[in-house]
Amino acid sequence: MVYTRILTLRELPFLEYYLYLIFYNLVYVIPLAIIVLIFAITLGRKTFSQIWVRRLKLVSGFMILSLGSILIIKPKLLESISTAFGALAAAIIISGLIIFINYLYQKLKCLK
Repeated sequence: MVYTRILTLRELPFLEYYLYLIFYNLVYVIPLAIIVLIFAITLGRKTFSQIWVRRLKLVSGFMILSLGSILIIKPKLLESISTAFGALAAAIIISGLIIFINYLYQKLKCLK
């Protein structure tokens, strides 16, 4: 609601207004919808194990943290689609590294 209000206040041309709405959906709504969809499909087949719930929370948390940090520090950066997708990619990569390090730690812990 806030986003559409800001766009309305700027009195953008019709096409530009809807391009911004599409961009908003690509960057914010679709990634979250994909996470929910994966959760729903996987949960529909079988229940998520505790480890997968933790991993999903980690990835989604880093996505929100990275995009929120950019919004707070320098929102103008999000005018570039590469910045937004870069932040999402960074969140996925950082989460993947943490998951991998945790996996190695658990393996070493079992060997002792």
